[in-house]
Amino acid sequence: QVTTDGGHVAAQGAIAYAPPLAPTGLAAGTVAGPLVPVHWDENTEPDVWGYRVSYQPAQGGSSMAIDSGRKNALTLLLPRAGEWRINVTAYDAMEQMGPASTVITVTTTVDARQIYLPLITR
Repeated sequence: QVTTDGGHVAAQGAIAYAPPLAPTGLAAGTVAGPLVPVHWDENTEPDVWGYRVSYQPAQGGSSMAIDSGRKNALTLLLPRAGEWRINVTAYDAMEQMGPASTVITVTTTVDARQIYLPLITR
């Protein structure tokens, strides 16, 4: 036990081993076809390494996620028209995921264009 540092090592250890807090302020900008810009407030914790944005159809179905790195904004390309539920989580240098933000719901009216590429194997 370190007793001569005034608790500095213990405080830094508590920061390192605690998962990040839930991001706040998640909001969506103007929907443009299948594109939805989202942004949130940056976490102030010193060991936040990045953010992961999750989205899924509001009526249920598979959840998808995209990593934004350290940026606190990105534009989602939602595959199908309809209502979508979106949230964001922060993760730290030890890849611990914090709790999710509050969920927002957005509605798109256009399906994303799909491109099919040939698969060539050798």
